Parts: sequence; structure tokens; C-alpha cells
Amino acid sequence: MATVLGGLEQARGGPQPLLDTLTAYFASGCLNTATARRLGMSVRTIAYRLGRIRQLTGHDPIDPDQRYILQTAALGARLLDWPSQPLQPAD
Repeated sequence: MATVLGGLEQARGGPQPLLDTLTAYFASGCLNTATARRLGMSVRTIAYRLGRIRQLTGHDPIDPDQRYILQTAALGARLLDWPSQPLQPAD
């Protein structure tokens, strides 16, 4: 998970807003309009955030093959309460 989403830590304001965007995007069927409505933002803001996620992680949430990687990592982040809880280093 840290390998995929770790780049989000470089985001201004921290990773949580971008992680919330990913979670809402996946829950909305990967539709920008539905995601914007769910988050109370403009479609342009959602498009910007998805582009920023692509820049920071190297994975494009719009590409179906890469979307699965991000969706799995976002689910893991939610289960591990990341970024509120730091990830434990692998031994």
C-alpha cells in the first residue's frame, strides 16, 4: 500500500483529501460528476485531483488496469486507518 499511495504524502495538505477523492471516485462508479456531487465540489476540482493523484503515485485512476491497483491500495489504507496511523515498517 505504501508503495502505491506513499507519493500522496507529498501533496500540499497531506494525503487525506486525495485519498477521500479516490474513495468517493470508486464509490461513485468512477464518474467525475457523481464524485463531485458526493464531495460537494466542482467536476473541475475532481479532474484536477485525479490528475494530481496520477502525478504523485504514477498510477492513473482513469486507466482501468491501473485503477484496480489504486482501488485496492485505497481500501487497504482505509482498513489500516492510514494516514492517521503510520504504516509499520516491514521486517
